[in-house]
Amino acid sequence: MAIPKIYKHGIEITKPWSTEMYAYNDDVREYMIKEIKICINSLEDKETANKLARIINPSTYGEGFDVTEIKADLLNNAETFENYWLAEIWDDLISEDWVLPNFIEGNEVHHIIGFESKEEILELRAKFSKLNK
Repeated sequence: MAIPKIYKHGIEITKPWSTEMYAYNDDVREYMIKEIKICINSLEDKETANKLARIINPSTYGEGFDVTEIKADLLNNAETFENYWLAEIWDDLISEDWVLPNFIEGNEVHHIIGFESKEEILELRAKFSKLNK
């Protein structure tokens, strides 16, 4: 039995990644980074900054750092986030009301693709094997 093709957000998940996957992830990444920068720039106190830092770094800032320095460091970190890290933290940022999700159709939120867990891959294979029968 052949392994069924699987899709997420309408994109076929392939290894190695397809040009379509890279293009999709680039667009989603751009949106994510823009939203993260908005919330970083809105920080006004160290306590709130450390709540955000706990998610995106995932460490916090101790004595000797003021809000301006924390924001500068967080912005610098945001510029260099790897896609796998964005995929890891995005749902936490949404659930903690730091960022606005970017919806596809209905209630499905755009996510970076290609970093699915083994369990999610198995679920997608089961779903698409039923659809292809």
